Amino acid sequence: MHCKRYEGKIIAKNYNTFRPRYPESLSEAILQFLDQKLPKSFSRKLALDVGCGSGQSTECIAPFFENVIGVDISKDQISEGRKNNQFENVEYLVGSFDRLPAKDNSVSLVICGTAAHWFNPIDEFYKEAKRVLIPGGCIAIFGYSNSFISGLPTSLNNTLNVFFQTIFSKITTEIPKGMENLLNEYQDFDIPFEDVIRSNTLSMSKKSTFNSYVGFYKSVSLYRSYKEKNNKDPFEENTKE
Repeated sequence: MHCKRYEGKIIAKNYNTFRPRYPESLSEAILQFLDQKLPKSFSRKLALDVGCGSGQSTECIAPFFENVIGVDISKDQISEGRKNNQFENVEYLVGSFDRLPAKDNSVSLVICGTAAHWFNPIDEFYKEAKRVLIPGGCIAIFGYSNSFISGLPTSLNNTLNVFFQTIFSKITTEIPKGMENLLNEYQDFDIPFEDVIRSNTLSMSKKSTFNSYVGFYKSVSLYRSYKEKNNKDPFEENTKE
């Protein structure tokens, strides 16, 4: 089943504008693991970013590979990625997790940034990843879910975090199965590969205004689902309250 929760030009633009970029520490951790499995003459050839959205995770690894392909089911997300692409070695293609646009044994690294929870059934993704990966190639699944505000006076930090936590509680009253996996930090994923490691030590941050942080929340599929179902904007509700 192909999930199109991020289709639409406005959604794609907001996604690209308000979503945070992944930190260098993430690409460093991935490459360190990959280089243990493959010599650099093989490990830095071709990488595939599945569920790339508008390219946040693609950009994270682009400087380190000869070629990178970003794949997403949403044509609008791909269009946004192409429009903002600053890497000559990156190509964005419309495609799905169960039919990856790569030949057998041709890819050194497959990544999924805050996307794998929407792959249903995910076993089809694992099957495709095994098909395209060269012997010794690796897969990296990562994501983020919870966020909080810091860097302001303590009282203001607390006030804003309570405000946004109230919004989060409203939009998560009904959580689709895919989102449950993300909120659970992918702990329920049974990854059928050898030498699987897990890390919860990485973090990411972004300087943000109040309005851009609201924009981040509005780029989340749970926000749009809540608004469509209840015909209400949770931010307007909470402001009135």
